[in-house]
Amino acid sequence: MTWTASARATYAATPRSVGAGPSGLAAAVYGASEGLDVLVVESNHDIEMLRVGPYPWSVKQRVMSRVGHLSNESLAEFFAQDYDGGASYIVLAHLSEQNNHPEIARQAAETALGPQKTLLHNRVMLAGQKAPTESIRL
Repeated sequence: MTWTASARATYAATPRSVGAGPSGLAAAVYGASEGLDVLVVESNHDIEMLRVGPYPWSVKQRVMSRVGHLSNESLAEFFAQDYDGGASYIVLAHLSEQNNHPEIARQAAETALGPQKTLLHNRVMLAGQKAPTESIRL
């Protein structure tokens, strides 16, 4: 399922339930990404932090499955290989407090975006769990 909103020709999309791999994300985003101003996307966990983290093995398996959560690494792969680079803002959302760190997620995304990240496109923001995300003005 993808959530979209528009106001005064401003478009945003949030792909949801896309599974753990970039292929699922690519399919979800391709359908809604053309002309996006804001892309809000899950960057749930760092794979190594999840592997050594406190969750029971059954939960780790679910999180890493094709119907689980999107890892920083899978999102980075999507950005490097499939993303069209058109959004002004990318908001990384649903970061795990136990199995991720905001700066690890940001670094993975920004590195993968490479030259697509400019002053006008692909500015990476983080959606926190305990405070509102800063306002986006387009």
